[in-house]
Amino acid sequence: MVLALPAQGQQAAKTPAATTPPAAATPAPAAAPDPAAQAAARLAVPTPIGEIPQSSFVMIMGTVVAANTGDFVLSDGHASVVVDAGHGWAAKSAVRVGDRIRVIGRMDAYGSGRFVGGLVTRADGKTTALQPLTD
Repeated sequence: MVLALPAQGQQAAKTPAATTPPAAATPAPAAAPDPAAQAAARLAVPTPIGEIPQSSFVMIMGTVVAANTGDFVLSDGHASVVVDAGHGWAAKSAVRVGDRIRVIGRMDAYGSGRFVGGLVTRADGKTTALQPLTD
């Protein structure tokens, strides 16, 4: 039996090492939603009146179709809601029937179906606080 050894100065042929494909990137776990960012997003884009959530502060936009002493009706063309504006709102906000406005607030926590308005912004950009909003 004869063994062939590499000559001096020569290296034995190396077999290519088995290559392992790079590991697939594991997606990072989803970060918990930031409540402040979610609230800001809800206030930046008007929520359709027919889709107002029960417990979140949102901005709604529409046309005033009726006004009373402590409230007014806002319509976005698809739905309408009674906005509780608090005592003396008419003198503070100067909102009239036909005005196109934005209102920040939330649905009444007691299930009355009324939207409790805290801030109203008229088409001219003037913003008026109607009443304090609390959690």
